[in-house]
Amino acid sequence: MKENIKVSTAVSWTWLSILVVVMVSTNLRSPITAVGPVLGQISEDLQLNSFQSSLLTAIPLFMFASCSVAVSRYSHKLGMHRFLLFGLMLLSVGIVLRVWGNMPTLFVGSFLIGLGICVGNVVTPGYIKTSFPKQIGLMTGIFAVAMNLTAAFASGFSLRLGEWTGLGWQGSLGVWVILALLSLIVVFF
Repeated sequence: MKENIKVSTAVSWTWLSILVVVMVSTNLRSPITAVGPVLGQISEDLQLNSFQSSLLTAIPLFMFASCSVAVSRYSHKLGMHRFLLFGLMLLSVGIVLRVWGNMPTLFVGSFLIGLGICVGNVVTPGYIKTSFPKQIGLMTGIFAVAMNLTAAFASGFSLRLGEWTGLGWQGSLGVWVILALLSLIVVFF
């Protein structure tokens, strides 16, 4: 009886760990790729010049490039699980701030989104290595496929999401907070 419970718990833990990888990975590109199709709307609505428009897409990438080493160092000290939670919280707050409707929150939100994505990009491969030491290749493949499929969906349907929500660019970019919050719940458990 005890052996059945142990096996059942191990299987449940494995599926939860797979779900964590998939859910985190779906958040690591979509907030960036969703911007391109609606960049003209954002620029027109907030009267951004060309430099400001380009900053909007560059800030998350800059955050990833500049903070990866620090995230790697501190995630080992404080724990990968906590850092994944922290990254998803930053991402969620960033998504909400970015669609708030004014220029300062647009850029602060983009900054937080970039930092949250940086955390996920750096910590998730370590999580895979720790949780799936014998299936690193398979889980890395699942990670990459989930990340890229969601990124393609975000880019391809960004305009439609704005129409569907009735909120234009703010709906296109804001809808991703739902996925971030669902991911936060999965990682929390």
